[in-house]
Amino acid sequence: MTDPEILPAETKGRNAAADSSPPIRYGLNKAVEARIAKAEKHNDLEKARKSHNRRINKKLRYALKLLVEGERSIALAAEKAGMTDTGLRYALDKPHVLGELRAMAMKRMTVAAVTASHQLAHLSTHARSEYVQLQAAQDLANRAGLREDPGGQGEAKLVININLG
Repeated sequence: MTDPEILPAETKGRNAAADSSPPIRYGLNKAVEARIAKAEKHNDLEKARKSHNRRINKKLRYALKLLVEGERSIALAAEKAGMTDTGLRYALDKPHVLGELRAMAMKRMTVAAVTASHQLAHLSTHARSEYVQLQAAQDLANRAGLREDPGGQGEAKLVININLG
């Protein structure tokens, strides 16, 4: 039986709040994100992923690749990989499979971050608009840890955040 907390919000029923689903962090669909979040609570993803006695076959690896590359439906990813929908959902309940899926998603996000920083560097020097060049240069400086002068006159700005709850 499937846990109701790992189903997409639209399958939970009319009373389910849209904000009750976990935040999407890896760019995957909500059902897969929820499964990863549930497994992360138990801290068993990395341990299970690194264990050598659990193997992932070619069809399952291809289905995971499809999910990471943007296939928004578990059923469609399973069909394209030559698996059954139930088989893929069952596999996604296993910690070693979720660990592998998370590792694949993080790898893709890392490559995308490098590509994005290269694009920012290109825009900072080659954009047609001076405003776009300025924004790209400021963003690169912020990412490098160099902050623009908040006061504009060499003045320091003090910000205090107090969390009461």
